[in-house]
Amino acid sequence: MEDQLYQNVDLVQFYDYDNLWENEERYVQLAEKVKSVLDLGCGTGRLASALAEKGKDVVGVEYAQAMLEKAKKRSSEVKWVQGDARTIRLEQKFDLIILSGHVFQVFLTKEDRLAVLETIKVHLNEGGRYIFDSRNPLVKDWLTWTKEESIRQFKHPLHGQVTAWNTYEGDARALTYTTYYSIDNTQENFSSQSTIAFPSFNEIGLLVADAGLGIAEVFGDWELNRYNEYSEEIIWYGYA
Repeated sequence: MEDQLYQNVDLVQFYDYDNLWENEERYVQLAEKVKSVLDLGCGTGRLASALAEKGKDVVGVEYAQAMLEKAKKRSSEVKWVQGDARTIRLEQKFDLIILSGHVFQVFLTKEDRLAVLETIKVHLNEGGRYIFDSRNPLVKDWLTWTKEESIRQFKHPLHGQVTAWNTYEGDARALTYTTYYSIDNTQENFSSQSTIAFPSFNEIGLLVADAGLGIAEVFGDWELNRYNEYSEEIIWYGYA
């Protein structure tokens, strides 16, 4: 889990600007009726802070110190905790537990994924809900993670325009992708490698059951259409 994209301050500064994730609002909507939320793998705290602004009691857990430091500057209303989603145990239970932004995919083994799901289980209130997402390996989204297809630009408040792109190697079991950032004004370059997995619908479903979690729905997109083999996402929504 020593991923420099999340640990290196020079790289973390680009993260939010390169990941303008539109689906955070859906999480906020799903949390509308709950009082307490645990955000496992909260990153720079964008979603946790948005939930706290809605009056929720939010705890954000993040393994990467550089990410967590940025999160702490974002909001004082969230309880920020450095910890590993596989092993952390808090003296609190929650109405809703979330892993957003495909955090589930950074756990590369069946054992690690089960450990994360067991963390969810032990921290859910009776009647509590969980939601997490993972990319559907049948769609093979990574085939577009080439420089030609992934090149993009964004504005950074300090560096101005930044050009970014990806390359990859590997397959669904363990895929390593490299993210490149080039500052247009200075031609200064940064890069980082990340390794993720694309577990299948069936693999995740078995682990959810092994963890003792119930399944309410499995969605295939953020419009909350039901999952099928052509869906880009596998979004698990269930209960303790």
